[in-house]
Amino acid sequence: MINVSNFVKKTSFTVFSTVGIAAVSMVDLSAKAIVVGGVNVDGIGILQPQHEDENFNGMLDLGEDTNINEMLDDDWNNPMFITGRGGNGIFNGVVSLELDSSVDGPDCTGSLISNHYILTAAHCITDYDSGNVNVNSGSAFFRTGAGDVLNNDIEIGLNRFIKHPNYNTITLENDIALLRLVTKAQENIDRYGIYREDDEIGQVFTKIGYGVTGTGAAGNQRDEGFDSKKRIGENRYEQIIDTHINFDFDDGSAANNKLGNTGEGNEEVNTAPGDSGGPGFIGNLIASVTSFGDDDTSSFGDIAYDTRVSLFQGFIDSHTALAIPISFSVDGGAFNPLRDGIIAPLPNPAEGLFPFNPPPDPNDVWALSPFLGGYATEGEVFQSSGAVLGLPPDGTNIDRMSSALGIGPCPAGGPPYVGPFEPNPGAPLPCPAPPGGPFGTFGLQPDDNMISLSYGMDSGSILQFSVDPLAIGIPGTDVFYESIVSPMPDGDPGNEAAGDIFKTPEFVAFGSYIPDHIAYNHILVPAVLLNELYRDESEMGLQAPSEEGLVEPEDDLDGFEEADTGDPFWGVDFDVDGIVDFEKFSFFSLDEVSPSIGGSFTSDDIFVTTDPGFDFDIYADGVLDIDLQLGDILDALALSDIGGFGFGASGNAPNGILNPGADEALFSLAELSPSLLDFGVSPGDVFYTDFLRPFNPLLRWTEGGSLYARHDEIGLEFDDELNALDIKPSAIPEPSSILGLLAIGGLGLMGLRKKR
Repeated sequence: MINVSNFVKKTSFTVFSTVGIAAVSMVDLSAKAIVVGGVNVDGIGILQPQHEDENFNGMLDLGEDTNINEMLDDDWNNPMFITGRGGNGIFNGVVSLELDSSVDGPDCTGSLISNHYILTAAHCITDYDSGNVNVNSGSAFFRTGAGDVLNNDIEIGLNRFIKHPNYNTITLENDIALLRLVTKAQENIDRYGIYREDDEIGQVFTKIGYGVTGTGAAGNQRDEGFDSKKRIGENRYEQIIDTHINFDFDDGSAANNKLGNTGEGNEEVNTAPGDSGGPGFIGNLIASVTSFGDDDTSSFGDIAYDTRVSLFQGFIDSHTALAIPISFSVDGGAFNPLRDGIIAPLPNPAEGLFPFNPPPDPNDVWALSPFLGGYATEGEVFQSSGAVLGLPPDGTNIDRMSSALGIGPCPAGGPPYVGPFEPNPGAPLPCPAPPGGPFGTFGLQPDDNMISLSYGMDSGSILQFSVDPLAIGIPGTDVFYESIVSPMPDGDPGNEAAGDIFKTPEFVAFGSYIPDHIAYNHILVPAVLLNELYRDESEMGLQAPSEEGLVEPEDDLDGFEEADTGDPFWGVDFDVDGIVDFEKFSFFSLDEVSPSIGGSFTSDDIFVTTDPGFDFDIYADGVLDIDLQLGDILDALALSDIGGFGFGASGNAPNGILNPGADEALFSLAELSPSLLDFGVSPGDVFYTDFLRPFNPLLRWTEGGSLYARHDEIGLEFDDELNALDIKPSAIPEPSSILGLLAIGGLGLMGLRKKR
């Protein structure tokens, strides 16, 4: 382990500042022993040396509309990081950050990795001594190579500075952080995936940053300040120590070659103040983030230490990527005569994300919406498509299981059937109902409103939930921000929370499937606040009023389960034919005005699909098995159904049969449910049942009662209503090496080390 309290963080201010930097210096070994840069050009996008005839090794400027190949001497190595990258399109997702803190205001570099998140270094946003986040506000500037701002700066939201929970200010281990933008980045800005393999050593990478320039011989020119120019170059990863992956700044001499490789010639660069948080790319994937160096001058012989991004996939994915697609239902309300505002309040007709250029196709919520397909969507199960592993979400969804409208071979053949219509996005008529029943795969009718969803394998300690459109949240939480504060391109702010998914801090562990969750990486980083935004609705193809300046109510997420339908262990539709697989089950509840409610089927019951689908039955009677009252509306559900056979680490796959005392559930009740009124408790509370105990929401579940999480413990007001529920284990700790001190001692790197 390296103690870097005296190292050089790549900062833009004092030696011990908490900022990061990375100026790149370039050397050319092709002609002479040490020819730095090999270019003597007046102007045209390359920073000039102090004297015109002096060899320059400063980081190459990516000037606007610059064709660098045309400027180079014949003996230039024609480095790949220059080719075809002139003009505004040069890594325009690498941003300069202007961050305001309670002390000095650091300037760093970052990279856009999803619609809303920027990846950077933790030391950019934290106090040097305590490690606490000390940044109050900030902006991200997407710039051309010449430093011109492509679009207006985008504000980083209050409480949206997320450092890695294990960041160490002394060793700079886990020096990685995420910044959440208030508004979605423009469509013309690049998004980058992260590098997920463990083969970085020996690979050449491209380094980019907004740090100060300099030369390998003279060092960085930090005294001259920053010019907002984006610089680029290359190096080679040669060493791993703890959570850092390292490279040295070679000039071709043995004296300055610390790690073995003699250098990359013209492409060789090093980092300097201002580059902290900047990316190192293998291909188009971010493999590292600038952290610190062992010499505050960034000169030849300096070893630079980057945070190794592949170690932090769980941390990054938990905030940004849809690595595990989400199955969900929406509050549709299309053309249901019972939903005219007399019997029940008129719900939001789910519209789905409006197609844009290029359209997020397929988006089945939009295709089925009353504005396009004319169908009721509230009885369908959709799935976010996620994205190729390592890439950001793409904002689409697919109707995997037509639980109400029916599925069939559309237009001919199958599987997969995938949806009640053909072709996407939206045919005039749904496909015919499949053999086996008159309805869809769950046996529902089109106007049934599915308000909770579980696959029976829920466990963990981190709650995930959505809220009703009228929920406002406690001030300072993300629910409050999304519902009240969040800005819109047009119209009034707020009203953007009901389609989002939020997460909470850790609670006492629930359920019996934690070993399986860990084995298949179904993990989650706990929220920093009482609740924290986990999935924006646009990532699932859903719509908020802010999209396109709409005035209609936003899409309301009613039930969800974070498990891929094509997952062999956690999904219910492994062969993606649109039909629940054999020995797989879906559990759900229906609201009080659903056509299927009546007789023995009531809104307080938990229903289960029969095997292999096209019908459903009661799994747990709300009155008899949960001790609820007739008229209660079970509004959210996370279920652990233990079978006694099956798959995975626990070998307890759901069997769809209630086993009181072994099976467990978490749930909420809708507003005006008699049980809520009698006990005077909140529709934002989360309750527990083992299907044996009496319902007592005034006593904790660990004390024999029913209360699992009180509304204010998850950042909700008393009148806020919980609409959907899931639960996941907390994150597996990020890997950390114990070989740091041994390795650093062997290298003899005893010089002054500073953050960058």
